Amino acid sequence: MLKRALLILTFVAFSLSAQTPIRVVVDATDAPRKIFHSHLTIPATPGPMKLAYAKWIPGEHSPSGPLTDVVNLKITANGAPVEWRRDPFDMFVILLDAPAKTTALEVDL
Repeated sequence: MLKRALLILTFVAFSLSAQTPIRVVVDATDAPRKIFHSHLTIPATPGPMKLAYAKWIPGEHSPSGPLTDVVNLKITANGAPVEWRRDPFDMFVILLDAPAKTTALEVDL
């Protein structure tokens, strides 16, 4: 269970201009059922962005991050949904375009 919680925390945003830390809130009330609800606030600037899920997990000998356990991914900016798509070459990467006046993305999963 702790391993899954740590995996959620390793969800990373690649934003070179971000100076504010990513804020992560995890609701572990369903932990006995191995279900964790997470809300991330990721600093962002308008334009193209990549979000990546951890592929390499400590103690693993292959890039086997349990991406298939991530469900109900919702991304918003300024209260509006943001369309996203998988990277065609790396299934662990999500591509999106942050809308104008975006200062942060809200990610629920």
